Amino acid sequence: MCKQNSPMLSAPFDQYINDKLREEITGISRTTWWRLERQGKTPPLYWVGSLKRWLLSEILTWTELHAS
Repeated sequence: MCKQNSPMLSAPFDQYINDKLREEITGISRTTWWRLERQGKTPPLYWVGSLKRWLLSEILTWTELHAS
């Protein structure tokens, strides 16, 4: 699911991260992430201008919940 407008950052130290950092944190390749995204199983994607970004806090929470 993609959101067109960026929300206010949810915490004072939260930040948007790019795909490279998202991959480092989750350990999930771009292709596998894309598949999970299409199934609605990932945190929301935010568009910052023309750039795809995720909130660090949402990625960390998601990673905790889906750790093997």
